[in-house]
Amino acid sequence: MEKTVKLDPKKSSVRYVPTRIAICKECGGKGVIYMDGVPLKCTSCNGSGRVKVTCQVISTVSAFVPGKDDAEGDLTV
Repeated sequence: MEKTVKLDPKKSSVRYVPTRIAICKECGGKGVIYMDGVPLKCTSCNGSGRVKVTCQVISTVSAFVPGKDDAEGDLTV
């Protein structure tokens, strides 16, 4: 499901990460999943053991307001 986000171009930027190949997490790269002892072809990777991963990173810059924004758990340093 694709989510559309309206960004303020002065405060936000979008960085696209190039597509890469990764080991399938569903089957652990084996291409087979066992259900009740029966081997089945993994539907996530179609039996290849590998998947294509694509993502984008959205960075937003906003003002820090002391006393309001420094509550525990709101910040990651």
